[in-house]
Amino acid sequence: MYKFILLCLVSSLFSVHATTALNHADIKKEKRQYEANQQTKEEIRQDLFMREQWKLNKKEWQRYQELMKGVRGSISPATLSPIEVLGTHARNNAERDKYAKLWAQMMFEDAGRVLAFQKAYNLAFHDLYGHIALIDVNQLNLKKNQINAIHDQDRVLVFIRESSCSKCDAMVRELLLITQSLDVQVDLFFVDTKSKQEDEKLRHWASTHIADKERLRSGKITLNHDNGSLFKLTKSPVIEVPVLFKSNQQETIQIYL
Repeated sequence: MYKFILLCLVSSLFSVHATTALNHADIKKEKRQYEANQQTKEEIRQDLFMREQWKLNKKEWQRYQELMKGVRGSISPATLSPIEVLGTHARNNAERDKYAKLWAQMMFEDAGRVLAFQKAYNLAFHDLYGHIALIDVNQLNLKKNQINAIHDQDRVLVFIRESSCSKCDAMVRELLLITQSLDVQVDLFFVDTKSKQEDEKLRHWASTHIADKERLRSGKITLNHDNGSLFKLTKSPVIEVPVLFKSNQQETIQIYL
């Protein structure tokens, strides 16, 4: 009888252990399934958010994702927008025109936001540090007829006209091209515009002349009304634009591209 009772107890213990092991396995399985479902839901939410940001429908977003799995994703920078990808791989003229207009609209709106923030920054800077000169003229070392390379950490001051100045447009294009891989600050000053009253002109100019909007958003390129800045630099009331200066801790000099 004693042996029989002992055998029953041992069998019961093994049964309880096996049941507990199964329960633990089920719990782990359910946990993994729950986490997978949560991840799927998060991916769906993320996709929906990104589609809304770029004003694309579900099919357009899926096509963009498929394109980025191919050659386009291998050769293009990570900052290339979904609209540019879809426009580049448009299947007909109608698609190409659609994405071109959408991109132009978004860039114009973004330029407006950038300029609005730049305006707010300028006002804030003036309120906080209005007593400090933009550039200390007494420390200038202006040299003529000197071609100087632009290096990291330099600040480049560009004085141009907003309207009817092909030389200005050409200089800006060349400058932005040669500085695209450098850590430099490019400040554009428009000598033919006035503060506040003509902000819209700067907004339109930026939308048509600056392709790299990321440099605008990050503040690496700024748009400014001249407001006498060129005169403070040169002490001359008549200066032909475009004109370019490079400024760093050692000196501020006029340079030529």
